[in-house]
Amino acid sequence: TEGNSELGIQSIIQYLKTYRKLYSYKKERRDASAIQGEQESSGLYRLVKKAGKFYLVGASGLFVNYGSSFLIGEVLLNMYYMHATVLGISLSILSNFLLNKLWTFDDGDFSLQKVARQAFWFLLSCIIGIAVQIVLVYSFVEIMHLEYMFSLGLAVVLASISNFLTAKKLAFKERMLA
Repeated sequence: TEGNSELGIQSIIQYLKTYRKLYSYKKERRDASAIQGEQESSGLYRLVKKAGKFYLVGASGLFVNYGSSFLIGEVLLNMYYMHATVLGISLSILSNFLLNKLWTFDDGDFSLQKVARQAFWFLLSCIIGIAVQIVLVYSFVEIMHLEYMFSLGLAVVLASISNFLTAKKLAFKERMLA
């Protein structure tokens, strides 16, 4: 009732402009988060992400296989090279199983029954991958008359896809696009 208001028309306009900027910024952030969330929640995105993890684990298995075969055969036990190779393969399959269980498929359930079932199906998926690779290499070289090195590379890629999909479905009981 006494005096003048310090809230003039300019202050009101400035407030509305600032409010609009903040609202637009928040909306842009929300839209960007929604787009990223859609990408991350899409089945194909999750499939590709898991496949990438699976192949990194597979690459680590190469080092476990080679390193343990060499160490067992040449350095630690001076074991016959074929026995050392079998042990190296076994250790790499075991390490791949555990890494895939924990990291690729994010499964921390280590109940004996579940681990035994998953390990069995994981081993079977590895055997399927080996069979696919052998059949493909033979088919590419003998039937299609492609060069061995190209055939081997193509067969390894296709067999690794087969290996991932069978492990995903059989060992870890996941839907293909889950």
